[in-house]
Amino acid sequence: MLLNGIFVPVITPFQADQRVDPGLLKENIQKLNLTGISGYMPLGSNGEFAYISDDEALDILNVVKKTAGKNKLVFAGTGRESVKNTVEFSKKAEEIGVDAVFILTPHYFPKQMSSEVLEKYYCEVAEKISLPVILYSAPGYASGVNIEPELMVKLAGISNISGMKDTSSKPVGEYTSMLPELKDFSLLAGTMDKFYEGILSGATGGVLSSANYIPEICCFLYELLVKGKIDKAGELHRRLCGLAKKTTAQYGVAGVKAAMNIFGYSCGVPRRPLQEITGMALYEMTGNLKSGVEEINNFIKE
Repeated sequence: MLLNGIFVPVITPFQADQRVDPGLLKENIQKLNLTGISGYMPLGSNGEFAYISDDEALDILNVVKKTAGKNKLVFAGTGRESVKNTVEFSKKAEEIGVDAVFILTPHYFPKQMSSEVLEKYYCEVAEKISLPVILYSAPGYASGVNIEPELMVKLAGISNISGMKDTSSKPVGEYTSMLPELKDFSLLAGTMDKFYEGILSGATGGVLSSANYIPEICCFLYELLVKGKIDKAGELHRRLCGLAKKTTAQYGVAGVKAAMNIFGYSCGVPRRPLQEITGMALYEMTGNLKSGVEEINNFIKE
């Protein structure tokens, strides 16, 4: 499975009473279906996966899979701390019909999570499930545990490990420089700041928070890069990174949800202890986002 294009790290809408709202989730997926994205990745950090029970997670997967357009892939976040629980939950996701699973590094005992231990973890999981596996390296959400480039290469040799989502702080070139050695293995940039350099150096796509609320702009950036229009892509990327720094980046998931609400999606509130953006912060974000996106759209038309 080659992973190309823009993937949406799906948010989980919660009602004011903190229950998951499947109706709002369905509405958001239906709107995103009309864009050029390649697929969906629910149950990641943007989906507040750490705050969701397994039963809720399966309900979310059902909604996303049933609502996703026929040409959209669905990858489920199924990483758990133990091999046993990861395999069991991945098999439940497979029953729902997802196309692949992405698995965050175990990290509750970070000092014990050496590259050797991680290699055994992923090898055993991949051996026990039949779905394609996407490695998920996100040390910021995993107590600093990271998949090093050398480990990525080793794991890429396993037949059903198809790629990796890189949300690490390492230069993306340390990973993409390894890609020519690999066959049928894809690297997805997990953040906007790594996306431009990543695509130019061999990454095949990106999982971008911004794709939740400005999906077509993200897809246009990808299209520019694929077509080799490097200068315009570089300027667009610079503007998108600047916009994020002034708006959503400082607020995390709550910022992404606020941005989606501003642009016509319905996201409810974050699950506590995360706090909703309100008052002057929301007012300023709304102004900055609307003016920033208007400027970006004018630049695209030039």
